[in-house]
Amino acid sequence: EGQTSAGRVESGIRMGSGEMFDDIAVRYDLLNKIISLGLDQRWRKASIEALEIQSNWKVLDVATGTADVALLIARTHPEVAS
Repeated sequence: EGQTSAGRVESGIRMGSGEMFDDIAVRYDLLNKIISLGLDQRWRKASIEALEIQSNWKVLDVATGTADVALLIARTHPEVAS
């Protein structure tokens, strides 16, 4: 098949960017951690602390990507993860 600017073609069906991202998600997180020398994890923690999340809040990560921020919020603030 071939490659298109909108996404990969697999068995005649064009894949969207979400499916393409799913294919690289695991490697993306690892590569991000290596390239940033762990700074990516520190800025996530700092940004969550800056939110000063309250127990009665509902938190939505609208650009979740690999869900690192959402998962960290769920671990550090289980009261808002329900």
